[in-house]
Amino acid sequence: MANKPGLTIHGDSHDNSRDEQQQSDATNDSSFVQEGPSHDLLVANPINEQDETTAKLGLPQAKEYDPEASGPHRSHGHSKDEHTANKTWIVWAVGIILVAAITMILVFTLADGSNSKGSVAAQNDRNTPPVSTNGTGTPPAPQTLEDHILSLLPDNTQLSQATSPQYRAYNWILEDSSNAQYADWRIQQRYALATLYFSTEGDSWTENGSWLSYIVHECDWYGKHSFALKETLVHIYDGYLEDLFPPTEPPPTTCHEDGSYQHLWLDQNNLMGSLPQELYMLTSLKDFVHWWTRTIPSEIGLLTHLQVLSLHDNNHEGSIPSEIWQLTQLEFFVPSRNLALKGTISTEIGTLSKLKWFVMEECGLTGTLPTELGQIETLEWLVLPGNHLSGTIPNELALIPNMLLISLYRNLLEGTLPTELGLLTSSTLLLSFRGNLLTGTIPTELGVLTALTLGMNFESNHFSGTLPTQLSNIRSVYELSFLDNNLTGSIPSEFGLLASVGRLNLGSNLLTGTIPHELSALRQSLYVLTLSGNELLSGTIPESLCNINGTCQGNSFSACVHVEGLHFDCSGALCGCGCSCEM
Repeated sequence: MANKPGLTIHGDSHDNSRDEQQQSDATNDSSFVQEGPSHDLLVANPINEQDETTAKLGLPQAKEYDPEASGPHRSHGHSKDEHTANKTWIVWAVGIILVAAITMILVFTLADGSNSKGSVAAQNDRNTPPVSTNGTGTPPAPQTLEDHILSLLPDNTQLSQATSPQYRAYNWILEDSSNAQYADWRIQQRYALATLYFSTEGDSWTENGSWLSYIVHECDWYGKHSFALKETLVHIYDGYLEDLFPPTEPPPTTCHEDGSYQHLWLDQNNLMGSLPQELYMLTSLKDFVHWWTRTIPSEIGLLTHLQVLSLHDNNHEGSIPSEIWQLTQLEFFVPSRNLALKGTISTEIGTLSKLKWFVMEECGLTGTLPTELGQIETLEWLVLPGNHLSGTIPNELALIPNMLLISLYRNLLEGTLPTELGLLTSSTLLLSFRGNLLTGTIPTELGVLTALTLGMNFESNHFSGTLPTQLSNIRSVYELSFLDNNLTGSIPSEFGLLASVGRLNLGSNLLTGTIPHELSALRQSLYVLTLSGNELLSGTIPESLCNINGTCQGNSFSACVHVEGLHFDCSGALCGCGCSCEM
């Protein structure tokens, strides 16, 4: 076979001298190892530039190997530039792979976290409950009106039943032809109010005004025709403390000027059922007054602008949510007469720096009165009667500069009355501790509370000692009641200076001596004078006290009951007013 130029095939009969030379070259090249002779190898022969055949074929010429030109970095005939290019391509390839991987992770993560409302993706028939498409992996369709409204609702919205308040409110929203004109927050506000209406049987409300009217702004759906602080917050005290409240005046506007709901009064309106959680979407609410609901959900903490929270006669169950104590704008907290409610007064109450009224009558409260109450400089009303509070009365209450009322009657409080109570503001109107387990003496320091017009009621405790004459300094007080204690000594003649007293209850004690004639000056003001239950009283009752004709001024703390006039034991030792004296 003829050899092509530049290529020679050597068989077994190769040139021994060339083999020896190749073996010598291989030995000198540390990168090449050959074991034994190799046969049938292709060997490149130099091409003679003068060879016409070679020139015609245009074949590339093999260059003679120069071991001197081959350095340690020479590898397989590739140049340094080729290595750099390869490395660049590898970096780009790795980068592209990483970007693709991250993109895939994000896509799958977003797909798994898609809408969890579990109710509706889109529907054509509004009379059929929407069906959840969560978890199907189906790519979302272009957003429809239904999709957009769904995206504005809470994640736990229940739309699986066409009869649910949430679905009825959702359907009502869909049928509003003006939806395109409303900002998202307006749609949420209208949905929350519609859910409230359906949840509490709005069709049966005493007054439902224009609720759910498409042509009436929701701020005009309902408002109280008359408004007074007393009516809104203190229905629990029928006809009481008239002078403490401003006269009836036009109600505040339901909404802020920007259209956000701020005042929601639902008291005495025949609401039934429970308040929906959607109500707490009204995050701009400042006043919320409501009767007859069962629970105080933790979502109440979402109403961070709340200033008035009145939940009277609601038969609440469960405990007081801790979120209540985080409503730092709260001024009036009146969840009264909820016997099924359980819980304690958190020490966090000290953070409610704007609180004015803390009224929890008959709410099942237990535990002690936190000393942190003394941190609330704005506090005016501390009204917690009819609970199961125990422990002592904190001295810190005397640090509250604007205190008007302290009413802690019918609890389990024990210990002595802090003498620091004499440091209370000169505007304090009432101290009521009746029906507790208090002991010790009545502090003489209380005589400086000259503004105590409503009264001092310490009935049914275990007080001992004498009646302080200093109490006669409280000239405008209406009630002094120390009934059912262990008081000793005589009735102070200085009590004749109490020109405004209407109820003077001194019965069921261990009082001695006679009835001071100075009490005759009280004939025109006294409505009730109770002396019975004091077996050691003696002498003749002043005749002017036999027909006292004062007028009862009833309130929740001293109601006008069928106990009036003079009450004493006709024992012979104490006589007069139709009772014969012992001979």
